[in-house]
Amino acid sequence: MLTALKVRVYPNKEQQVALAQNFGSCRFVWNYYLNKSHTQYQETGKGLSYCDMAKDLTQLKKHEDFFWLREASSSALQQSLKNLEAAFKNFFERRAKFPKFKSKHQKQSLRYPAGCSIKGNGVKLPKLGIVKAVISKKIGGKIKSVTVSKDSTDKYFAAILWEAEDVPTNKEGKISGIDLGLNSLVTVFDGETTYGSSVLTVLNY
Repeated sequence: MLTALKVRVYPNKEQQVALAQNFGSCRFVWNYYLNKSHTQYQETGKGLSYCDMAKDLTQLKKHEDFFWLREASSSALQQSLKNLEAAFKNFFERRAKFPKFKSKHQKQSLRYPAGCSIKGNGVKLPKLGIVKAVISKKIGGKIKSVTVSKDSTDKYFAAILWEAEDVPTNKEGKISGIDLGLNSLVTVFDGETTYGSSVLTVLNY
């Protein structure tokens, strides 16, 4: 069972600068490949897949004008591309509107899909180290991802998604029916990433 917990985090000055760079890099990657994929679709009738964008990003980071992208977490940049691919898919399947360009004046967020852990009273994030956090619930499973966000009041939050042990079901009482057709997706925190699990517990402290 996937369980999510949203907690307040308190990055120090150095970590705030690093997060700002990461937010900016992820936003740039989203906007750059949104434009590139849309342009290619207009010219050829086919957009860019995640693999196409990931290969192109590898080459882009080698260009002297984009060396600064190397300072960001590679996994976070790749996750932005996966989010973009999912956004295009949702649009073409008529589940969402056409993806929009991101602005630095909006809520900022990025998702770390790997390399995260709980260390004492903090959350360890790639290239940031341990970020102080207020964690009011024990996280007793493997962390699947951490989505860090900054709101309009400059407060930072982390949405921690982990795989917890299944909760035993109550076998008492009669079963009137079982729905075997559940195929819905659940949107968590950032509005972009969807998880295909039918069981998701969301805790907000």
